[in-house]
Amino acid sequence: MATAPRSRADSSKIRDVLGWKPQIDFDAGIRETVRWYADHRAWWEPLLRRSPVVER
Repeated sequence: MATAPRSRADSSKIRDVLGWKPQIDFDAGIRETVRWYADHRAWWEPLLRRSPVVER
């Protein structure tokens, strides 16, 4: 089985062209995202039951 090449998000173009910059750094954003999902299980857990993804 072939594997996809690894990639990472690169925001340099949007920064250069539009002058955009993130409002929160990556590490803090990940922590806040994980916290949100932990605090809102009732929102996402029902989605697992209807998910077509088969876990192996």
